[in-house]
Amino acid sequence: MSASRRPRTSGPLFRRLKLRSALPALPILGILLLLWGLLHFFPLGQPASQVGGAPGKPGGTAMGPAPSGEVWTQAQGLPKQTMSLTFSTKVPGVGFATAFVDKATRALYATTDGGTTWSHVTDTQAPVAEVLVVDPTNAQDLVMLSTQSPAPGAYTLQRSTDGGHTWQPQATTLPSSATVSQWGWADDTFLVSFQLDRVPTGDSALVAFPASGASLHLDVDGKINGVSIPFVQLLTSFHHRLQVWGTDDAQTPHVIGLATANLGKTWQTLSVTAGGKAIAPVATTADGASLVALTTDQTQAALSHDGGLTWQLQKSLGSGAFHADRQAFVTGAGQPLLHVASGTAPGMYGLRNGDWARVTARDVIAVSTDANGNLHRLWSYDTSGLVTWMSY
Repeated sequence: MSASRRPRTSGPLFRRLKLRSALPALPILGILLLLWGLLHFFPLGQPASQVGGAPGKPGGTAMGPAPSGEVWTQAQGLPKQTMSLTFSTKVPGVGFATAFVDKATRALYATTDGGTTWSHVTDTQAPVAEVLVVDPTNAQDLVMLSTQSPAPGAYTLQRSTDGGHTWQPQATTLPSSATVSQWGWADDTFLVSFQLDRVPTGDSALVAFPASGASLHLDVDGKINGVSIPFVQLLTSFHHRLQVWGTDDAQTPHVIGLATANLGKTWQTLSVTAGGKAIAPVATTADGASLVALTTDQTQAALSHDGGLTWQLQKSLGSGAFHADRQAFVTGAGQPLLHVASGTAPGMYGLRNGDWARVTARDVIAVSTDANGNLHRLWSYDTSGLVTWMSY
């Protein structure tokens, strides 16, 4: 499963609990019991709920109690400060996680049994790295990166080719401060798009980090094929052809799809319609063969199984709408998993026998698949911020 539907960088939603003015009238014992209950169910330092695919703060994204009928199991061996999960599609059962140690250090954990148990691999100096990603072609090739570049100049990520035991920096140069808008893979080349913080606004840098050698800008002064794409939504590749999907900043946004087979020397336009409706791709498989997109009104999804060359509209939800700014997934077997934000039963939905059905009411932070590319487990955080999983 690709982790490419990220980061959807919406900020945390903070909830406030207000005590009513009647509190002083309560007996002392009642006050003590109330305070105990608040600390028990809302412990100090518990992370706030977070929307989007952006990495959580140390401790993860605390979710509510498991909805009725859902069975979530705590991952054994991962600490409360787990920040990011990633699973290999090359070697099913292999996965990695990073956890916050202190302001300068991240701990790496690994699993070989699909996430049932985890073991500590090493600690590494990565002071601002929130994201961990695994190469779809090599289960030992890992990238750790930050979503922020606070100043012009060098931006550096960390890369390991031995399963996280040792790390080496890879760097590029940016013309301004920037925010990482998306990342993905083209074979073993890691791709990052940066939304540049400069005037005039609307430009994005697109950088390729090959497995060896220097990084390479695929943009020209913030433009891709001469076009400003301020909101890059997906980076992927299919049959050695790199693809960029995004939207402009028009009042009615236009979807842009571009592909290159020669690292940006020439570009081709990709189809951004399905059944006569404008669509925006939001997730892809590790090999780029299957993609899922949303119509611009977010009422329908479309699937492609030929790398985005052709698209097939799926059934509408009936009620509710998909949430374009939440995590989205599609498996090697072509199974989409999308967040429905409105309607009578919001949550994560999947296609079953051609119809949309709710899989969980929780936000899903990662998925893992079996040897056939089918969904195996969904991953989330419990109320205390610990990592949990549910079988699909």
